[in-house]
Amino acid sequence: MIFKRVLIILFTVLVVPLFSFDLSVIVTDRDLDIPLEGAKIVNTDTGNEYFTDFNGFVSIPLLNGVSRVVIITSLIGYEERKQLVTDFSKGLNIALLMEGVLEGQELVVEAEAIGETDEEVGVSTVIEKEIIQSAAKMGIIEDVMNAVKILPGVSYSGGFGSGMSVRGGDPSGLTAVMDGFVTKYPNHWGGAFSIFNPNIVESIKFSPGIFSVKHGQATSALLEVNTVDPTDGLKYSGILSTSTMEGFYQTPLGGKDEFGLLTGFRLTNYDLALKAVELTGNTLGIEELTDTIAPISRAPYIYDFYLKALYEPSQTFKWHFNGFWGNDGVGIENVEFGDKTKEISHGFEMFYKNRDLFFNTGLKLLPTRNLLMSIVLGYEYWAYDVNGNMREEGYKEYSDEFLDNEEFASMIIPVGAVGYEVYTKTHMEQNNTKQSIQGRYDLDWSINDNYLLQVGFGTNLDITSTAQDSSIWAVVGNPPEYQNLSYKEGANDTKNLISFLYTNLNANLIPGLLKMELGVRADHAYFMGEDDFTLNTYPEIAPRVNFVISPSIENDIFKDNVFSIGSGIFNKNPFLNGGMDKDLGIDDFELVSEKTFMSVLGWETHLPDDIRFKVEGYYKYVYDRFYYNRVINSENIIEPIIHFDGYGHIGGGDFLIDKKVSRYIDGLFSYTYVYARYQEPKDDNVAGFASPHRDSPIRGQDYYPNFHRFNTLNLLVNIKPTGNFTFTTKLTFATGIPKEEDGETTMFAAFVKDREGEPQIAEMYSRTSYYSDVLRTNYSLPLDFKFSWHNYLKDSKYEWEIYFAVQDVLAPVLGKLQPSESTQTSKWNGDSEEASSSGFSFPIPSIGFRMSF
Repeated sequence: MIFKRVLIILFTVLVVPLFSFDLSVIVTDRDLDIPLEGAKIVNTDTGNEYFTDFNGFVSIPLLNGVSRVVIITSLIGYEERKQLVTDFSKGLNIALLMEGVLEGQELVVEAEAIGETDEEVGVSTVIEKEIIQSAAKMGIIEDVMNAVKILPGVSYSGGFGSGMSVRGGDPSGLTAVMDGFVTKYPNHWGGAFSIFNPNIVESIKFSPGIFSVKHGQATSALLEVNTVDPTDGLKYSGILSTSTMEGFYQTPLGGKDEFGLLTGFRLTNYDLALKAVELTGNTLGIEELTDTIAPISRAPYIYDFYLKALYEPSQTFKWHFNGFWGNDGVGIENVEFGDKTKEISHGFEMFYKNRDLFFNTGLKLLPTRNLLMSIVLGYEYWAYDVNGNMREEGYKEYSDEFLDNEEFASMIIPVGAVGYEVYTKTHMEQNNTKQSIQGRYDLDWSINDNYLLQVGFGTNLDITSTAQDSSIWAVVGNPPEYQNLSYKEGANDTKNLISFLYTNLNANLIPGLLKMELGVRADHAYFMGEDDFTLNTYPEIAPRVNFVISPSIENDIFKDNVFSIGSGIFNKNPFLNGGMDKDLGIDDFELVSEKTFMSVLGWETHLPDDIRFKVEGYYKYVYDRFYYNRVINSENIIEPIIHFDGYGHIGGGDFLIDKKVSRYIDGLFSYTYVYARYQEPKDDNVAGFASPHRDSPIRGQDYYPNFHRFNTLNLLVNIKPTGNFTFTTKLTFATGIPKEEDGETTMFAAFVKDREGEPQIAEMYSRTSYYSDVLRTNYSLPLDFKFSWHNYLKDSKYEWEIYFAVQDVLAPVLGKLQPSESTQTSKWNGDSEEASSSGFSFPIPSIGFRMSF
């Protein structure tokens, strides 16, 4: 008893909470309309029993992430009542009948919140709390993107990557929106994780199809993150895991729950975790563990702070305010300690720091029953800095093959010389900041029950500053010389103004059978650079149409059939990161934005046992793609030649099978097939580039983009043998991405300066690589497990959960079975460094404990 009370006091005073809530229930006699005392209510999810007081009232605590629950109500002399509850916004009244009285079936009507949780075939998929709880709340950093990655249409992006290719599109074509506000850089650690903490997210709407013209600046998909409602009761929680310490506090303010406030934080604790890993590696003799930790001079960190306020005094007025402040960074110092009298050693240090701050506010007004007005205003500040130094030093003896080569001997190797000394230093510094100011106004007019007209307009101003001061060592000239090349570039306060206007019609053409969404959007971009340099563009017109057909045809296998067919044009800002200047030779109205024409055909049905099946096929034509070729002008200066005629053809299909609600087992299975071929037609008489990357792909022929995978398969299963234990397994299978074909390694001689700056002849190596249409990296097969125990402290509203998870369980097996992949060739000895494509060669464990009220 003392231990339990101490726990309760500690978590009440010190720990900030997470989203457990109560369901208020009143039980009455249906005929007499009087309260029933002592009625027993059983929550079938947990097995817990509750009894009503003399007013027929009882408060039932519900588990985190629950969107529906089945309760059983019984009392001696009355018929037992079993009921499915999906709406927790108000209390539940249960009327019991005396035994022997017949009761008709209950009709449950569910309404969807348009724009937040509505899901349509060919348009979007909604991730609710059940999937977020099982797929996102696990791993070294709990991340909403872990749930998004398993959806159909998403190609596997690795265990530490939030930049996802959706249906063959460039990862930059995915745009994220949080409560109506477009987040420019929603990432941590360069894209390893996102800023979207699953503990503040209510639902996610992922739209890889023909989404509404209300949203633009996205060529492949739209991700809408909807955060929790802070007026929904007093909730607080504290979380301690392998990597983070987190706390959240949510409270309604005022007597009618009209105003609510949510605050929270996430702090990593890697200083302690990495020390534990190092000790484990030393104790067990696992060199890879200790070698992984040794180079880290500053433990990776994420410091996030969240704030949300919501005021909703009535159904006609709603105001919200969101605030976020995020910080992340890491320091690495790596030195290969070798015998400097016989080999070249490398030293490297780097520190990366990223900051992101945004706040926004939104207002929704319902002045009349058929008119809804919405306003969103916001500001975001994003900055990141990278500083690094690299050095090479040591002594290397000539090989016999080098000394016997007559060509190299002509460079006059000093008599008696048996080797050469290397001493180089390189510095890199990069600083970038971006400020974004955005606002929009939307108006929805319900003409009648079958027609909804939407219009809106808005603008976004990005202010960008960049500065780069770096140097690299490269072999240049004839005869070859290993030289230190310095370069500086940057721009201050370049401005990019994007304005949009749209109109959209939702029409219920044949009630119950045929719906249509038809809209058109116009985007205009205007760029303001340094020295009064400006660029104007023509407005980009993007029409979209989508039909949804719900025929009344079904059988014992396929029920609630829904079909969709739609097409549309999608575009994105042509000014990239603000790096435009007059030296590029671009004139007004010459610059265009990258566009995608997409057509989607879909079918959704329900199988027996409430299993949903959804399949969609699509075709995309990507055009007006930006690329450039580097050429040397008459003054021996490298300059880019800009083009906007890149294009690509993409086709494929994906399907989803899921079961959302079940007492013992639920989950989903998704599959994605993508065929994507891109081309940049003009080469400007340049020999071409070997790498199939966006900034330097091959020219004049079709190629697979570097992010392309043919197949991605995902499986998520939650097994719940008891109401207090859940076993989750997540499996992904993905074929490899394009891999370059290695050419021959060539030995050559070059002049290199020693520590005193004196020139000498060095033996050096290089290797070319070429784009290959057939070579691919190894397949990926990450398998994750999670074991979760959860329950309430007896006779209290405090819920606890302990989980243990292991990511990439098959890593050791794949590391031995899959062939190693060459990554680069040493310039000093010609050796190729090899690594496995499966990432870490050992599983990554994580544990977590949370207590919430």
